[in-house]
Amino acid sequence: QITLILRSNKTFQMTQTDSSGTVTESGTWSATDKEISAKSSDGTTEVIPYILAGNKLSLTMQIEEAGIKFPVILEFTKQ
Repeated sequence: QITLILRSNKTFQMTQTDSSGTVTESGTWSATDKEISAKSSDGTTEVIPYILAGNKLSLTMQIEEAGIKFPVILEFTKQ
C-alpha cells in the first residue's frame, strides 16, 4: 500500500507499507504539465512522468527488485 500526499506548499510525504514494514519519505516537489520532480529530504531527486485526469493521478515509474527494473504505473485517487 502506498499513500502519497502532495501539499499546496510544494512538500510531499509518501508512505509505503508492505510485508517488510513501513517506509516514509518526505521532501519537496514541483511539476510541469508532464512531469513531477520530487526532491527527497535525503537529497535525491526523481523526475516522474504523470497524467492527471479528474481526481486520478497516474505516475509512470520503474521499481527495482533483486537488481531487475520493472516498469509500473501507480494510480492514486484524491481523497
